[in-house]
Amino acid sequence: MTNSIEIHAETRSDFGKGASRRLRRLGDKVPGIIYGEGKEPRALAFEHNKIMQATENKAFYSTVLTLNLSGKKEPVIVKALQRHPSERRILHIDLQRVGENKIIVHIPIRIINAEKSPGANLAGTAKQMMRVVKVKCLAKHLPDILEADAKDIQLGQTLHLSDLKLPGGVELIADIHDRNQNLAMFRMVAPKGVKAK
Repeated sequence: MTNSIEIHAETRSDFGKGASRRLRRLGDKVPGIIYGEGKEPRALAFEHNKIMQATENKAFYSTVLTLNLSGKKEPVIVKALQRHPSERRILHIDLQRVGENKIIVHIPIRIINAEKSPGANLAGTAKQMMRVVKVKCLAKHLPDILEADAKDIQLGQTLHLSDLKLPGGVELIADIHDRNQNLAMFRMVAPKGVKAK
């Protein structure tokens, strides 16, 4: 994992939709909640601009963050983030505490060496169908990104989830049984008029 992103929050005592609307309108704050690890959930408030800035880092969604709550720090992950449908505004954020239990997180996928592949040399077009994948692991094993190497991909060939190189302690979670046939991450498409092998 890379260095953790630190986010600051304060506790809040008011609850409900009306209280959340007031918090956003009057204080330019983002309501949120933290839960997990057998502890009571706590209602939180974040400074909107600082949270918005933190979300611009892609690692915000897939790594363990450090929550600074009035000087007390604890590791957390983002479980849900609600955005306004038409404005550049965050409406709510859910955080889960990280401890000794395994966590489930969406991790970005990066396809490497596609431009060096035999398919690309024959004017093939690289198409990435999946951008993230769900994994389960302890926080200490959480990768920032998962890579699949496309250097040997021919025209018409496909990379599947089974081609991902998973670090030790990281388990891939798929909703279906046949990862090879149904969960294609990447395909090298032949140009018009050229038949794939």
